[in-house]
Amino acid sequence: MSLKQKTITNCVTLGITDEKTSIFESKIGGIPYIPRDMELPRDSRGVQLRLLAQIDCGELKSLEDFPHEGLLQFFIGTDDILGMEDEKGYAVIYHENVDNSVTEEECIAKVEVLDENDDGPFFPLYGEFGVKFFDEKMSMSMDDFRYSELARAKIGEVDDNDLFDEIFFDYDKDGDEYYSHRLGGYPIFTQYDPRDLKGQDKTVLLFQLDTDFGDDDENDEKIMWGDCGVGNFFISPEDLKKRDFSKVLYNWDCC
Repeated sequence: MSLKQKTITNCVTLGITDEKTSIFESKIGGIPYIPRDMELPRDSRGVQLRLLAQIDCGELKSLEDFPHEGLLQFFIGTDDILGMEDEKGYAVIYHENVDNSVTEEECIAKVEVLDENDDGPFFPLYGEFGVKFFDEKMSMSMDDFRYSELARAKIGEVDDNDLFDEIFFDYDKDGDEYYSHRLGGYPIFTQYDPRDLKGQDKTVLLFQLDTDFGDDDENDEKIMWGDCGVGNFFISPEDLKKRDFSKVLYNWDCC
């Protein structure tokens, strides 16, 4: 069995739409659902974090250990490195129960208009977008920090003449599958997997948001991480099962 077959797992990929969304729906950017007893998180400067994505967990039923109800929200900072080196520069918030009596006007009133000095020039979103969900399967990417160890083990299982095809060829052929927005599955990076240096316990890809040019029109980009990068959030299996999103690892990189 090739590594590609051996590491197949479920994931949910996301398609980006131009549909207007409510505060109770999945979205990329825009106004989040904010319960009446909650305020938006702030970075170490005291500046509000901005919503990166909000996910309706009812769409994640193919992912066994993910929540299947409520809303999962991802917030990041607006400084020049988007909160990545600030311990308060990002937050993942899970609302198991959603109060449908909360109004959009109430949520808008809690979102502060950022001063031009607080809003970094590289925030990745160029608007607010709706989301479509697709249940899929994928295998481990060569970028994953665990891949090298699996490949070394595989070397002892295959003939030398088969080594390249068994371990590498399928990844070269189908590499585009890793460049997508998704929950679950495996990540892609433009540089390296940060978990190899910190956070090897965080083996679950909680969320990935890639650069997105929309309809292949470079003048109509929807999402842009720096110079065509990608953003990732990782969590340990134990914390995911406990619904503890306080120790998530956030990373983004670009070319």
